Amino acid sequence: MKSLTGALVAGAVAACIGAAALADPSPLPTASETSQTNGFVGLTIPFGPQGIQPPHLTVGMRRASVDGAGSVQGGELSLSIDPFDLGNARLRVQVLSGNSAVQGALGVGIVVGSGTVFATGGVLGDGVRVGGDMPFANPTPDLFLQLDTLPRLAPAETAALPICAAILCVD
Repeated sequence: MKSLTGALVAGAVAACIGAAALADPSPLPTASETSQTNGFVGLTIPFGPQGIQPPHLTVGMRRASVDGAGSVQGGELSLSIDPFDLGNARLRVQVLSGNSAVQGALGVGIVVGSGTVFATGGVLGDGVRVGGDMPFANPTPDLFLQLDTLPRLAPAETAALPICAAILCVD
């Protein structure tokens, strides 16, 4: 019971940190920058030294800002649930950086049932992610492939300058 309480407290702390990380204290986007918040669901397929494991269901939220050149900065909070072992659920908080087509992700996470803390990272594209989790206590990576419903981040449209024409009226 003590380990379950510890795992719940650790999960709550990670969720609070994740919510704070996703809160965007930056100023409102300019005409050449857009901010997008998307919820998503996905299917995560873990693989590694043990081979391919049963898929996990992933739900999450991504918030990112994209400028007119397509540069992306943002954050993501996700929960990956193993339907065959609920104690193996993984809560991840990551920062994103890259361009509108491909982003890199780096962050931390926790295995909810055991309280194991890990570093996490990966590469994201259109609806697909390849990544890995590296527990701090055991440096053996847990790799995964994720297919999700996240839309591509579109670059901000630059505002066109109005064309002003002077009309000269002559009597």
